[in-house]
Amino acid sequence: MSRWSQFVALSFAQLAGRCSLRDIVSNLDKQRRKSYHLGIAKVSRSSLARINEQQPYPLYEGLFWKRLARCQSLALKDGFRFKNKLYSLDASTID
Repeated sequence: MSRWSQFVALSFAQLAGRCSLRDIVSNLDKQRRKSYHLGIAKVSRSSLARINEQQPYPLYEGLFWKRLARCQSLALKDGFRFKNKLYSLDASTID
């Protein structure tokens, strides 16, 4: 299993809110056609567990800080300005 496959699997898990290796692998398997276009092969639970154990996390930590710096450099400095009133709806509930 390549680092790219690991990255795609972990990114998918984070974005989709998956919580276990079994959940990640079964959902990636259901998206087989789409994952093929990303250039990853079939991901097995044992391979994902092994590569997560063996590969150090600093690569992904460094990637995060690089992407964050890039996003911050592209962000607007002054924020947004609206000419008209802005209304916001909040549908959250408090238990």
